[in-house]
Amino acid sequence: MLIGVVISFIPIVNILALGYVYRYANQVRRERVLMLPNWDYWMELIMPGVYFFAIGFFYYMLPILIGCVLAQWLSVFYLISITGILVGPALFASALQEFQASGEDFKSLLNYQVILDRVQSCWRSLIIPSLCFAALYLLLWIHWILWTVAFFVGMLFFIAYALTVYLE
Repeated sequence: MLIGVVISFIPIVNILALGYVYRYANQVRRERVLMLPNWDYWMELIMPGVYFFAIGFFYYMLPILIGCVLAQWLSVFYLISITGILVGPALFASALQEFQASGEDFKSLLNYQVILDRVQSCWRSLIIPSLCFAALYLLLWIHWILWTVAFFVGMLFFIAYALTVYLE
């Protein structure tokens, strides 16, 4: 995990850390093994890192950004933006699970109903981990470098937990 923390400090190279989380999520989903994989075959982490980033943008950051815009427009910033921060990780984990289970078919990311139903059916099991992830995320928002570490470490734990809940 230390390698991922160090790599997540370095812009652009941190895509390898995202690829590592993607590899770990795939291992958890397929084998249901919660042991972190070895840091090997680094070049094979690039495309999974790009996939992880793209899915994270559309299913994690975009809902948060939309929530913030709506919050500003409706003058209820905290309620809507906090909701986006809490729902974002579960939505992202569900989309990631759908993408990996489909054999990395991007069309599977358009299965909004399946992705949302999975989150809706498991939200009770994910509320505490989502709160923990949001707390870590917000505490380390102080500096963007620390945020990347918080995201890497938080996602390692959250994704593994969420996937085991989704697969039950």
